[in-house]
Amino acid sequence: MKDVIIFSSKESYSLAKKIKRLFKKEKIVCELWGDGFFQPSTYTLQSFNNLASNYRNAIVILEADDQVISKGQMQMAPRDNVIFELGICIGQLGLNHTFFVHPDEVKIPTDLWGITSIIFPKGDLDENEIADDIVNELKEYIETEINEQLISRMIMWEEYSVLTRKLLGGLKKSVNHGGYYYDVIL
Repeated sequence: MKDVIIFSSKESYSLAKKIKRLFKKEKIVCELWGDGFFQPSTYTLQSFNNLASNYRNAIVILEADDQVISKGQMQMAPRDNVIFELGICIGQLGLNHTFFVHPDEVKIPTDLWGITSIIFPKGDLDENEIADDIVNELKEYIETEINEQLISRMIMWEEYSVLTRKLLGGLKKSVNHGGYYYDVIL
């Protein structure tokens, strides 16, 4: 399972590649939507079927790619398909594992206003600085989540209990084959 997948428009793909490169330095396994996520000869939506079983987290870059008229004003907004991908990621991975980043000038849907996003000032920083800020903001959370998942996976009581009972059952059966009878495992 990979730690992160990044979705973006083609126009912000270079920023996504820079984020991936920085995550790689941090030993966080990251993939881009352009790395083969969308398989040939399939519908786009089919590619999302295994999202939750292949990735722990998603980052969606909402760049100011399109001009839209909203309430009579011309504004810059992200591509519709990227907003759609954000919704699918939230639905598949959950809100706690889906992060969206955007420049401060971009118009995002009002339903997203209540969700904390990572906002960067578009004009003040170059793409390398933006990528660095995004990775610095997310890496500790992602690393902690990965470690907690591994630790909780190793010590989950219910699974431990089931496996221990299976082991005891197997040991008890070995009595019939000249083995020892165990009734407690410490």
